[in-house]
Amino acid sequence: MTRRPQPKARSIPRSTATIFTIVVSSESAPISALSDGQILFKVDRFALTSNNFPYAAAGDLLNYWGFFPRPDRWGRIPAMAFGDVIDSHHSDVEVGARCFGFFPMSRTS
Repeated sequence: MTRRPQPKARSIPRSTATIFTIVVSSESAPISALSDGQILFKVDRFALTSNNFPYAAAGDLLNYWGFFPRPDRWGRIPAMAFGDVIDSHHSDVEVGARCFGFFPMSRTS
């Protein structure tokens, strides 16, 4: 059996969020070097709830698209998730730490 490649990120069109077209990107964008104070997480799991989509529909009104901005017309829906620190340039956060919080629906953040 051939395994399909796992998606890297999920995005929806910001201007028509009520349509909820989901775009699954399989291309991998290069991860740039971290600056001082930055942390790179591998997103392990996220929770998709009934709140995610109404917030996305409100979009810019709630600055929902500002949490994890993209340079194009697409938006990344934030969700509560677990993430593991895979790189850290922050003195208080060690590689390997597991965190729970607001993450984009992506493999890394």
